[in-house]
Amino acid sequence: MSWFRRPPPKGNPLLGKWRTDPADTKALENFGDVGMKFDDAGKLTYVVHGDGGEEPVFMTYSVDGGVMITDQPSHPNPIETEWAISADDVLTLSLDGVSARFLRE
Repeated sequence: MSWFRRPPPKGNPLLGKWRTDPADTKALENFGDVGMKFDDAGKLTYVVHGDGGEEPVFMTYSVDGGVMITDQPSHPNPIETEWAISADDVLTLSLDGVSARFLRE
């Protein structure tokens, strides 16, 4: 783990901010440069970083084992995504056979 990276929180390992791994070119092609902020109240802020600035999407999330269920209250449509955090604190999300890596900010 880098000296400059924050340690993972105790309890819910998703808590905090994550951003697309810049070395994951497939994730950048498929999803773009995105950030996610998970809080302990089940709220997820998903931010698309682009040339025109940042575009936030406010969502909810819950976890059932290795599956995360996300939903956007303004357009309800629960989505199940497989997730895992490696020993070196890299979050991998897999949706419909497509995986993406995220680094903790």
